[in-house]
Amino acid sequence: MCKGFYFVLLLLLSPMLLLGQEENWMHPNEGQWDEKILYKVELVQGEFLVEKDKFTYALHNFSDVYNHAHEDDGSHHEKEELKMHTVQSIFKHSSWGGELREEKKSDFYRNYFIGSDSTKWAKKVHSIQLLRLIDFYPGIDLVIETKPESIKYSFDVSPGADPSVIKIEHIGASKVSLENNQLNIYTRFGPIVEKNLKVWNQSEEGRITDVGASFKLDSSMVTFELDESYDSSERLIIDPELTFSTFTGSSADNWGFTAAPDNNTNLFAGGIVFGTGYPISTGAYDNTYNGGEGSLAFDIGISKFSADGAN
Repeated sequence: MCKGFYFVLLLLLSPMLLLGQEENWMHPNEGQWDEKILYKVELVQGEFLVEKDKFTYALHNFSDVYNHAHEDDGSHHEKEELKMHTVQSIFKHSSWGGELREEKKSDFYRNYFIGSDSTKWAKKVHSIQLLRLIDFYPGIDLVIETKPESIKYSFDVSPGADPSVIKIEHIGASKVSLENNQLNIYTRFGPIVEKNLKVWNQSEEGRITDVGASFKLDSSMVTFELDESYDSSERLIIDPELTFSTFTGSSADNWGFTAAPDNNTNLFAGGIVFGTGYPISTGAYDNTYNGGEGSLAFDIGISKFSADGAN
């Protein structure tokens, strides 16, 4: 029987934070960006960057500012303020030497004709959905995969390798806290949350055995504590979920004014909307924009968000 340890961290980004496409892609850096960036995933409010020893969440509201600056609806509300927030998840003492394997390549490709030196142009650069960084730690591969509306990363630990060397430090956050085995990484755009930590052994025959586990937070450093009774001769899955807070996804400028939960932990939010493009659901009270003209031209928007963020 193969002895091994498989460590999975599931990172689920809000559907409104990702591009909203049926598929999401990692775009390789072939010289078109800063050399520290290996791959980039485009988000509605920023970028998710894969670097040699870290993930960088470069969050911003560029699209909101751009759309606001180019409005032609005759309204005169205040100029949108440019906001940015960068958070990094640093894999401490990573030993990655540069060996990688790309899988699930795209049929499409991009060309980057930057500068006048044609020898530095990047042509036919295919994007990918699965990346393996080999020996990210000694005997441990880091695997990153994009899914529709989500990103997942995992550690594949070879027999004899020590998973306790995996340490993740979150820097740049407004605050990092651990409450009821839920890790909260706060940003100005909302929290990044790791929760629902699930761990189990899986035999070669597919038998599943739950294993006790918990997050451990020391200042901004995160590790995982596993029940010592787990069977090290079988595959081990460690599977928390990591999510961003929900965004409305409105293409129209909108300002939030109030929010409140109900007894079922759903969230109701209310505000004003300055044009068409605010997302509506079947059966909405009014699905048209009625704002009219002038500086007070807006509709009232009321949205309900389910407890799990799915609706």
